[in-house]
Amino acid sequence: MSFIFKVLGYIPVLGFFIREAVEGHVSSTIFFALNIIMGWILAIYYFGYPAIIIPALCLVGTVFTALINITAQDLLRKS
Repeated sequence: MSFIFKVLGYIPVLGFFIREAVEGHVSSTIFFALNIIMGWILAIYYFGYPAIIIPALCLVGTVFTALINITAQDLLRKS
């Protein structure tokens, strides 16, 4: 998981905020999460239904992959 945060840390503007949320004080993590939530709410206000459905569609693949990974662990286990 730290590899993902390290890669996201190289994004020019957003990287500073991500690094501060991961490595900084607890309050900076909470403020980062609140900013993400408020940004999503503003996107829903301005763009409407697509701002709700596009993140949900993106998460479908993630959850599907996680479910396959959980249920197929015995199949993929190396003896």
